Amino acid sequence: MLPTIQAPRRRREIVYDFAGLNLNEVAGRGEFLKLDNVEPCEFAAIRTRKTRANFRVIPDFGGMLGKEKLFWIEDGGIWYDGGRYGDVTAGDKQLVSMGGYVLVFPDKLCFNTDTKIITSLENARSITGNITVQLARYDGTPYTGYTTSASPPSNPTNGMLWMDTNNGLFSLKEYSGATEQWVSVASTYLAVQSTNIGVGFKAGDGVNITGLNVAGASGDAILADVTNNRIVIKGVMTGTHTQTGGMTIKREVPDMDYYASMNNRVWGCSTKNHEIYACKLGDPTNWRSYEGLSTDSYAATVGSDGAFTGAAHHLSSVLFFKEGCVHKLFGDAPGNFQISEINFRGVERGSEKSICVVNEILYYKSPDGVMGYDGTIPRDVGARLGPYKYTNARAGRNGSDLYMCMEHGGKYTFFVLDTTKGVWRTEGDIKAKQFTDRAGNGYYVEEDTNKLVALNSAEGSTIFDDPMPEDIKDISWQMETHELFAQMPDFKHTARIQITSELKGVAEGGVYLTDESGIFSRVGDIEEGARRMTVVRVPAMRNTRTRLMIAGKGSFTLYAMSMFIESGSDSTYKGGV
Repeated sequence: MLPTIQAPRRRREIVYDFAGLNLNEVAGRGEFLKLDNVEPCEFAAIRTRKTRANFRVIPDFGGMLGKEKLFWIEDGGIWYDGGRYGDVTAGDKQLVSMGGYVLVFPDKLCFNTDTKIITSLENARSITGNITVQLARYDGTPYTGYTTSASPPSNPTNGMLWMDTNNGLFSLKEYSGATEQWVSVASTYLAVQSTNIGVGFKAGDGVNITGLNVAGASGDAILADVTNNRIVIKGVMTGTHTQTGGMTIKREVPDMDYYASMNNRVWGCSTKNHEIYACKLGDPTNWRSYEGLSTDSYAATVGSDGAFTGAAHHLSSVLFFKEGCVHKLFGDAPGNFQISEINFRGVERGSEKSICVVNEILYYKSPDGVMGYDGTIPRDVGARLGPYKYTNARAGRNGSDLYMCMEHGGKYTFFVLDTTKGVWRTEGDIKAKQFTDRAGNGYYVEEDTNKLVALNSAEGSTIFDDPMPEDIKDISWQMETHELFAQMPDFKHTARIQITSELKGVAEGGVYLTDESGIFSRVGDIEEGARRMTVVRVPAMRNTRTRLMIAGKGSFTLYAMSMFIESGSDSTYKGGV
């Protein structure tokens, strides 16, 4: 009687749910150890990523911002839509959008995108010539003909003016014939006149004055009226004062670390001063304008420990991040501004450029991982990127995709999160210096080459320059699974692989399996052409651990994938019973 031979146990693994990248030791069905230069799509599982568009190299790149057109810093100059309009100092810049303006920090410049005019946010005048000061009305018209005394004049007439000096205090009063009483003038002003004293200032500016030898005139003041040769400030005095030089008037912007824009104000924070600031409503030149109005500037001190690491506008609040907390500011006017301190994971130091809003969610790199913040509590959206320590993150958006370039072990990786599906992938090892987006379309500048790149070549022609689109046949892509059938401890053999895909144009793809040592060997080719099935019959190659890789170049679309695995014994045959 012939012996009974057991047929090998065969199982089929069908990958029907492509769950993206997972760099952890343990992964779920449809998760990949490598998923590079491919992206999820609606009509299939995975396809080659979109081609990009290459633009000019930006020498001495200092920053960029997406407005109606693209704004950037190149070779010590301000550029907008392909034209150069002015100069800046060397170094990286923080650019803030406010209406039709772009603010350039730390240079403290303002670029008007309509007029293309650059102005300084600050202004200062040091007066060396003759200075004349007179008591005046709001518009600078001097008061004349008033009587100065400690007691009221005799036989006053309606409209008569009297400077009351009783008890050493000065108070201008006007006689009312109707009530037969002296009525204090609500506000008096000083008209300060000197050649070019008002150049660069405007009415409403909050300034600091030093060296004006009139009691109460030096210090912080609001300019009530300005001409080239005259400024008007609140104050009171008798007679006329003259002096030669020695006076300085300044409109200053505080030195800040990070900036954000919300509700027609620019906001900033200072680690050195432990303060948060806001400019006057609609006026980024004024940060010390305090008149008790809803349009006033704003400043507040915070008591949290550590350095600020970033700032952002999100929904109806401004967020000022530290590594271990965030200061959240609410309100629409200085009278109701409120700052709350919330203890949750903030922005990692050195990753301030990772702050990015995609589909109403604010993403950023914390010391522990990539966070997504919806306005309540941040959640870790980067758990699938493995137990690795990433640093120096920079992020941007392209449609609904979050792009985040991060460093690990001296190497940068271009991670991408599809925020609608919640799956990660990679797009090479590019080191991006900065991202921005315009009308939802993303751009970045490469660190090493300073080359400007559009993430989607289909949108690249909408900016100033002629794009040089990638050729899809030059894009190398790769998919690598985790260990197949890890729950089967026995030796196993991958007998057959079925791949339903589309490979077209000048493209090629191969199928690879690992041997017992973990080295990949090519076991088959993907058939070129429209949607079709490729069946790869694998020669005998028994091992305990198996990973599958599909890699190639060019236009590739994967619809489905399955593998037939035959299991064997738990040891190699060494003779005997």
